[in-house]
Amino acid sequence: MVNNLLTAVVLAAGKGSRVNELTTSCAKCLLPVANKPIIYYPLETLIRSNFKEVIVVVSDTEEEVISKALNDLKMSINIILEKIPYSRDFGTADSLRLIKDKIKNDILVMSCDTITDFPLKRLIDWYLIYNPTLLSLISLIPPNNESTVPGRKGRDKIEKDLIGIDANNGDRLVFLSSEADFDESVEFSVSMLKKCPQFSIKSNLLDSHIYILKKWTLKYLEDNNKISSLKSEFLPSLVRKQFRKQIKSFANKKTSLNPSSIISSSALPLRNIADYIDMNDIELTLNKLEPNVVINQLTTDKMKKEMPNTYPESKIKCFAFCLNEGYCIRANTLSGFCEANRMLLKQMNTSDKKPIKSQSSISSKSQIDAIVGNNNKIGDKCSIKRSIIGNNCIIGDKVKIMNSIIMDNVVIEEGSNIQGSVICLSAKIQSNVEIKDCVIASNQIVHSLAKLTNEVLMDLDQMMEL
Repeated sequence: MVNNLLTAVVLAAGKGSRVNELTTSCAKCLLPVANKPIIYYPLETLIRSNFKEVIVVVSDTEEEVISKALNDLKMSINIILEKIPYSRDFGTADSLRLIKDKIKNDILVMSCDTITDFPLKRLIDWYLIYNPTLLSLISLIPPNNESTVPGRKGRDKIEKDLIGIDANNGDRLVFLSSEADFDESVEFSVSMLKKCPQFSIKSNLLDSHIYILKKWTLKYLEDNNKISSLKSEFLPSLVRKQFRKQIKSFANKKTSLNPSSIISSSALPLRNIADYIDMNDIELTLNKLEPNVVINQLTTDKMKKEMPNTYPESKIKCFAFCLNEGYCIRANTLSGFCEANRMLLKQMNTSDKKPIKSQSSISSKSQIDAIVGNNNKIGDKCSIKRSIIGNNCIIGDKVKIMNSIIMDNVVIEEGSNIQGSVICLSAKIQSNVEIKDCVIASNQIVHSLAKLTNEVLMDLDQMMEL
């Protein structure tokens, strides 16, 4: 049923500008979280919700390496790669606009860097029952108990959203914007305040970047080609338009004038968002439902409960679905990336899936409390705690690693001590080095006896390019 009603799209063409310390030689969607590429997690979420097919949007320069990585994962979902030009600075809305012809149904859009254990089936059931224009999954911002972020001094500033919810009217989403867009005050339209005089603005909520949208919104997006971003432009626009009069333009009105004396209405541009709305939207959705489908995740009482008749004159209805349990993390920043690794490591330590240390050569004299990948060589008297070790790494004798992420093909020579750091692909740490709260970029060499704290080590030409 889900497959027939929704087209799943995972956006994975981002350049990773917020994690440029990590992406000098790795596509953002392939950055490792608990030794799996980030993109694995949204795909696995879709599989758990019975999706059989997904469109993954990638940049043309990374298509080959991403295709290989996805093939290696051997996931039980048909993955259709759609490439867009890397040379152009395309946003998330541009990505949807470029693949619009591939989308046949309403759309479930996910970011490749969203990691959650939330069952999307519950979100989809809610959407099918109440039929909104936009449904956004939101959750509380996860607590970050770490005092520092690698490569920076002090606590990383969390980018917050301002999310307005009319909780008295079915969690109606009435305001959506980034806190950074405002200096001291937030302005609201008169039309919004008239129709929604009581609502709450919250800054402790995380926009998960998981959305369900009506298919007709793509046509509106196509005709408004100056809109580049879903989060900062398109979705706030939909939310605002809930409170404006939606009158069809002349192009869609019936007229008694002589047809030969006017331009054909089909040739006139659509000027108002009401022109795009399919007035039989609800009927079309209900007709697609199988007659005996039982939506298991929702109780009978909830299914019978009618959505409040709020803003009845509005054909656009935007809602927020609040995640009240489980976890949801955006790994789109350095702090988010580190937190996602820590959280999944903690999940594995507290579940039946204990950290894996097989298929690696590990000295019996070493103490390992970590996720360890394959084909690693770990020497004598090493201490590795609360860390993640990738694949094909060589770790010498008496090495200490704590609260760190070590990516694939890293060499760490004897006597080195690494704390709270990220060591990227194919870096080499020579003997007796001390590294604390640092990021060592791909292919970098840290020479013997070096002592680094709160530093980002990368080539000058890489820094200039980024």
